[in-house]
Amino acid sequence: MVVGGGGCKGQELTYELQQGYRILGEFLQEKHRGLTAPFLQPLGGVATGEEEVAEGSRSGGRGSRALPQQPGQGMCLLKMEEKFASGQYGGITDFVADFRLMLETCYRLHGVDHWISKQGQKLEMMLEQKLALLSR
Repeated sequence: MVVGGGGCKGQELTYELQQGYRILGEFLQEKHRGLTAPFLQPLGGVATGEEEVAEGSRSGGRGSRALPQQPGQGMCLLKMEEKFASGQYGGITDFVADFRLMLETCYRLHGVDHWISKQGQKLEMMLEQKLALLSR
């Protein structure tokens, strides 16, 4: 597991944030790596950008799906882990917002029918299930 078992660099997390961190830790487990691998690093890197330019010219110059974002600046699972570690999350809703931002960026970059977006939809379902279990 990528996440250390001793908490986030000694910082005290509220119970709510501990639950968010636990959910993220589950996504980072090796058994989910096939599903989460495209989301470990920010989307919109050099290879993806080239793919979008080529795809835009093939589809009649409609490259409108590409977001104006710098490579490496998008949200990803490892960046969420860093934000937990540095205490940047005020509550679980901040974490969920970042998770959804990551998925939305994926859907916009690739379109909903792309295989990476299909992976994202599976992650979205898993997140919703985990959040539903928290509210019981």
